[in-house]
Amino acid sequence: MEMRWLHEKIEYYRRKLFDKNEQVSFDGSKFTKLKGAEPPNQSSKLLIDWAVDRINKTNMQPKSLYDICCGIGIIGLTMSKRVPSLEYIYYSDINPRNISSLLLNGSKLIVDRCSISDGVKNVYNNQKFDIIISNPPHFLTGEAKDIAQVDSDLKFHKEFYASAHEYLNPNGEVWFLETNQEIPVDAIKSIVETNKKLKWLGIEKLDYRYYYISMVGLTPRRKKSDAQVAP
Repeated sequence: MEMRWLHEKIEYYRRKLFDKNEQVSFDGSKFTKLKGAEPPNQSSKLLIDWAVDRINKTNMQPKSLYDICCGIGIIGLTMSKRVPSLEYIYYSDINPRNISSLLLNGSKLIVDRCSISDGVKNVYNNQKFDIIISNPPHFLTGEAKDIAQVDSDLKFHKEFYASAHEYLNPNGEVWFLETNQEIPVDAIKSIVETNKKLKWLGIEKLDYRYYYISMVGLTPRRKKSDAQVAP
C-alpha cells in the first residue's frame, strides 16, 4: 500500500512540477531540484570527503548505505560514485518533493530503494546497513515548519538513536554531521548512551569551531565464554 502511495505521490509531483524544476550544483555535478525541494547543503561535501577518507584509511568495504534525511540525494548519489564497494543505497526523507527530485537524479532502480519517511519509521523490510549517514537537521530554534533544518528539543536525534541499532549490520556505523555551536558533543553522546545497544565511538572535528562528525556503532555482544562463572 505504501509503495503504491509513494508512486502516486511521485507521479503527481512529476506532472505538476516538472516544468518548474531547476538545476543546482554540488561538488562539480548538476542535480535537478523540483520546486519545494530542499537545495543541496554545501556542508555535506565535508561529510562525504571525510566518509570516503575514513573508508579508505580503515580498509572498509561497505556494501550497503542508508542516506537518511537525504534531501534530493546528493550524499548517497555522490558516495555511489566514490565508493566502489557499495552495492545498495537506501534513501529516505520526510519531504515528498525531495524524494521526487531524487528519482529524477538517480536511476530507475532507486524507486524501490527510497521512502517518504519521518526518520526511520517507514524503512522497508527492516533492512540493515553497513553505514547510516546524514547531514541531519541540527538547529534547535527556527521556524517549526523548516523541518530540514530545525530539530526542536533534538526530537529527531532522540527518536533515531532509540532504534538505530535495528538498522545496523554487526560492524555498521552511524556518521552524522553536526554543528558544535548548535548541538554540543555531550548532548549527542548523552542521547546515544541511553540506548545500551549502541556504542559511542567518538567524534572527528572538521572545523575548530563548528562542524564535527559523530560516530556510533553497536555495542559488542558478550560471548558466553566471557560471562563470569559462579564457583
